[in-house]
Formats: sequence, C-alpha cells, structure tokens
Amino acid sequence: MDFLKQISSDSDSNSDSNSEKEIEINQKKKERKKRKKNLTNNDDNPKKPNLKLPQEFLEFLPENQKQKQKQNEKMIDSFGKVRKVPHIEGNFAFHIKITIQDKNNQFSKLIQTKTKEIEEKTKRKVFLIKDPHISLSETIYIRYHFIKPLIKKIQDSIIQSKVPIFHFSFDSIEWFENEEKTRGFIAFLIKEGNQNIIHLVNLINDCFLSFGFPIYLAKNKKEIQPHISFAWLPLNSVSKNDIEQIKIDIPKILIENFRIKTKKFEINYAKKSISIYLENN
Repeated sequence: MDFLKQISSDSDSNSDSNSEKEIEINQKKKERKKRKKNLTNNDDNPKKPNLKLPQEFLEFLPENQKQKQKQNEKMIDSFGKVRKVPHIEGNFAFHIKITIQDKNNQFSKLIQTKTKEIEEKTKRKVFLIKDPHISLSETIYIRYHFIKPLIKKIQDSIIQSKVPIFHFSFDSIEWFENEEKTRGFIAFLIKEGNQNIIHLVNLINDCFLSFGFPIYLAKNKKEIQPHISFAWLPLNSVSKNDIEQIKIDIPKILIENFRIKTKKFEINYAKKSISIYLENN
C-alpha cells in the first residue's frame, strides 16, 4: 500500500513538473511574439535605407521592376527640373545644338522685352534660360570610348549630305512642356530654316541609331518643331489662360531684324565642345 502511495505521489509530482514546463514554454512563446510585435510596430525603429542596385543587375530585372527602379532614381528639384538619369562613373553627357550668335546683345534685349511682356500679362514670375539654343538632339549619357566614333560618324554624315549654310528666323512664341509635366518652356518658334533644321536632326538621329542611342523625337506634337527656348515657369504655377497669353505673334519688323545665319552647330560632351561646319554655298 505504501508502495502504491509512493507511485501515486511520484506520478503527481511528474505531472506538476510537466505542467510547469508547459506553462514556462507558453510564456516564453508569448514573450517572443510580443517582442516581435513591438519591433514591427515601433515607429522609432530605424528603417534600413533602400540600396540602389548596380546598373549591371538592372538587365536581369522584370520590366515592371526596372521601371520602378528608374522612377526611384529620378530627381526633381524645387523648381521642377528633373534629372532622369543618375550619375554613373564613366558616363558623359552628350548634346548637339545650334548656338545663337548674339551680335550687339540684340537677341538678349529681345528676350528681356518679351519676358517682361509675358510677366505683365500673366502676373507670373518668368525664369530666363542662360543659354538659349536650338536643340538638334536629346541629351544622352554615353561611355567615353563612344564619343570620338560618334562625332566622326556625324562629321562624315554632314560632309556626305553636303548640308549647306542656311538662315533661320522666328515668327511666333510657343509653349512647350517637359515629359514629366513639371516645367513649361517659352520659345521662339522657327519658321524660315525649319526644314533645314529638321534635316540636320534626321541625319543626327540616323547616327545615334547606328550606335543604339536614343533619338530626338517630337513631344506632344505631330512632328518636330524647331524652336529656341528662352524662359520657363513651374507648370503648377500657370493656368490655361496664362498659356494662351504667352502664345503671341511677333511683329514682322522683328522677324526681319533677327534673321540669323547658321554656319555651324556644336557638339557638347564631357565639359568640352566641338564645332561642325556646314558647306559654304
């Protein structure tokens, strides 16, 4: 009988011990869950910064993730200026344009006059562009070893096509917007010389295509419209009525006074510039 009591006592003791262990284990599980929950919901818990993927890895991402990565890399300043391409070591900006030969600062005076007129009509602050020009290409970013071969290709194309010296003039002021819809640009729209400029753009586009580089395309228009942007405004600060006020015709007397002879265009790259001369008639 004593023996049976002993067994019963031992059994009760073991049962109590097991119950205590189970309770302890359950308590620890609850504590772990609580700690995990606190870590998840803790606003003070610093998040790790999203690391930018190396360019080489982007080639292996699905298209939607590539677009998301590119979107994250866009940088927009407080004035609405967008840099779509991040700086990559070894890449250089490459852009082709016709610069305006401003004799006696007459062109600068015209810009200041027209800008003042627009500000008075729209009651908006207008920002001047430091280097008014006619773009013949997009600004692209390429590796240094592509620069000389691309310039040579463009030079050969101009020589073979015998592109002549030409005159251009403008007859109206037009409104353009960037792709990101953050900035609006005020520009003189080219009339005389329009087709000469489009011909140059097409030749340069062919050269870019042969290297697989992006070409200059019409934006929000049916065809390329050669123009000289001379001022801009943040797009969120203007109304449709403002835009209509900006689009004005230029008096004929001004058109005649600002008939500009184009002998060359410039290729800008890696903070350098080279001039490509057109054929003398």
